[in-house]
Amino acid sequence: MGHDEMKSASGIVLWTKHSQAFALAALFTITFCVSFALFYSFHAKKEEIQDQPEMNLPLPDAVLIDEADRVSPNSALRTGKLILVFVTPDCKACLKEAEFLREVVRKRPDIPIYGIIPFGDKDRALQEAKAHFPFKVFYDQNQHLAAKIGINRVPIKLFVEDGTIKRGWGGAMIQQARKERFLRWLEKI
Repeated sequence: MGHDEMKSASGIVLWTKHSQAFALAALFTITFCVSFALFYSFHAKKEEIQDQPEMNLPLPDAVLIDEADRVSPNSALRTGKLILVFVTPDCKACLKEAEFLREVVRKRPDIPIYGIIPFGDKDRALQEAKAHFPFKVFYDQNQHLAAKIGINRVPIKLFVEDGTIKRGWGGAMIQQARKERFLRWLEKI
């Protein structure tokens, strides 16, 4: 019999302090691992849900200005299918998103993609955007559109059909699984 245990009168082994500490440490480790796995799977499912929620919201009117200070007519956003991408040229995630969207522009030239810069210095942002994004970019004057939709971070993509926001995706498409889900969805529309 080791020094960490002792037998009771009935022959049952009783554990001493060292063995109890080891058992508690093992229990803590197992609990931590299970909790981490549950937390990760919950957030993975949450991200998947956030990727493509059904929205069906009317697209609000907006004052969108291009690099030549021309205002885009609201009617252009209310006819057919298009994707709005809220970005800024100084956002690293937005630049990663632009890399992914080059492929989207190539695969589906029939679906216009418009970049919307919701904040920052208009002239500087529009000038820099031309070098980074593979689609036409507009500045959201007075954050009109972003505020009405509730956009406070970038990048965010919205699929709009005939003036109705149908789906939305938050964050850059960096993970291969998210890219593939988006591209499969894109093939169906």
